Amino acid sequence: MSNIFIYQINSSIYNQVFDWSFKEDCQTKQHYDTWIPKKSDLIVYCNDKETKKNVLNELWEDMQPDNQFIRDRINAKARARRKKLND
Repeated sequence: MSNIFIYQINSSIYNQVFDWSFKEDCQTKQHYDTWIPKKSDLIVYCNDKETKKNVLNELWEDMQPDNQFIRDRINAKARARRKKLND
């Protein structure tokens, strides 16, 4: 059994704080340098389906700059590795 880390998002849509986490099988992956989560890896803890969907979309949008940073870093490492092989 793993410990599930629960985070919070302050929703600008609902002016309310919601708890969220990654799925259980992603609890270890979230600490990897190169892991980029999928939207399906996220869990929002809320009873109302529509609210859950909206908060999930807001959370996903908030995560995009971080995900892009990871993609850019992975690509930079790959370019450096290819350049080193070609030199």
